[in-house]
Amino acid sequence: MVKGTLILFVLLLGFQVNAQSKFFSIYSFHGLERGEDVMELSDGTFAVVGTTNSFNNAENQMYVGRLSSSGGIIWSKDFGGSEIELGKKVLNIGNTLYFFGSSNTNLSGDFNFQMVKSTLDGVLFSSNQMGTLNWDFLTDAVVLPDSTILLCGNTENTPDGLKDGYCVHIDTNGTNLQSFQSNLLEEDEIKSVSLIGDSALVYSGFKKDLDSNLFRGFILMKNLFGDTLWNYNFGHSTDYKINKTISTPNGLYAVGAYRSAADSLLHEFAIRLDFNGNLIDKYIGFDIGERYFVDACYVGNNQYFFTAHSSDQYAEPIGTDVVYYRFNANLGFDFSAVGVNVIRKDEHGGIFPTSDGGFVATGFTTTYGTGAGGLYVLKTEANGGYPDMQNPSLYTIVGLGEQETASWTVFPNPVTEMLTIKFDSSKQFSYEIIDAYGKTMRYGEIQSNQSTLKLDGFENGLYFLRITIDGKSTSKKILIQK
Repeated sequence: MVKGTLILFVLLLGFQVNAQSKFFSIYSFHGLERGEDVMELSDGTFAVVGTTNSFNNAENQMYVGRLSSSGGIIWSKDFGGSEIELGKKVLNIGNTLYFFGSSNTNLSGDFNFQMVKSTLDGVLFSSNQMGTLNWDFLTDAVVLPDSTILLCGNTENTPDGLKDGYCVHIDTNGTNLQSFQSNLLEEDEIKSVSLIGDSALVYSGFKKDLDSNLFRGFILMKNLFGDTLWNYNFGHSTDYKINKTISTPNGLYAVGAYRSAADSLLHEFAIRLDFNGNLIDKYIGFDIGERYFVDACYVGNNQYFFTAHSSDQYAEPIGTDVVYYRFNANLGFDFSAVGVNVIRKDEHGGIFPTSDGGFVATGFTTTYGTGAGGLYVLKTEANGGYPDMQNPSLYTIVGLGEQETASWTVFPNPVTEMLTIKFDSSKQFSYEIIDAYGKTMRYGEIQSNQSTLKLDGFENGLYFLRITIDGKSTSKKILIQK
């Protein structure tokens, strides 16, 4: 069944004001911060990952952080070397956070998948890269039933240099257990991967049809041994691309974009399949201007939020808006939506269902923030409980410590082996020594106004000494020369 077109009048309605957990917040420094993924942790706080160019004179670095249930910053850090790190996905296993993305800070200069591990308190203690000898970009990741992790994305490790779907199966230490790519004759990309129960995986994306030279959306189900159970292709007469597929009690829901022959612009579509790969429902949208789906989230109670990038007749005149539309199980629009639709460009990163029946989403906006643009986090409540989108809370983020704290000095600097830290008052504090790539090399706690650290085992180079007192942090550069 084909459903009708969306109506954006809901964005003009008054927003509900009730419970304390909904918020719309912007996090920025002096550069451009982009949110790419966010998830709720078991205690109701949130972990977020994205990209920043505000720190260390790098083109882009991975930005990671943890927020309180009301959106306040618990901790935030940047990670990366002198080149490019792109944060994309966050997962939580036990007491460890796993941040994934892509990096070209390596000897070859090509991009590889990247994993950064952190404690829940923000101590970065491990990083790994994995991939081919060509450019590999991560798009999604999922935890498997045995607590190993499947990373998926795209590689240019092909004879013709065109993109090919690519996945790497790793353990929690980042060890490569298995890797595979689609090796199709045509260009293809994996955009999302989902776990179905504890026995199957659903991959989705798009591939080019060799006969028509058009893109077709695909949804592919395999068991955990890699055997194909079924393959569904969607699209005809024009380009169709699936950007996200989610598994729900009512079946599989996929959203994406098609290029209309009428105006050559991108428009939204959604399809619903049963778990055997049979089409149950579809929604094909069309309006004046461009609007297409990039993400989806099931929040329970037969409610689905589909995320759209929009530059249609209802959007702000400059740039692109982000709109989160609520649909029912039969792909009918519920006449409820919330939008990040401010003056300039807005872009969605990721969305995650929350335990209270709402969702949390992240992205970036170039309207708010102290620099070129700010990372946003939007938290809603159940049944259309939306925050005030016109008055966001503004936060200044930090990388390796930019917060004001008690006065302290460190000497000698440069240092060979023994480093002394001296405070103007006696307080308990924690410290971290972080290398130039953002990895925590050592950390601990001290209860005195002066302490000496022995730097045995450290190689020569630039490091950051981060001191935290009463939840506030600051950092100083130290140079180790032995």
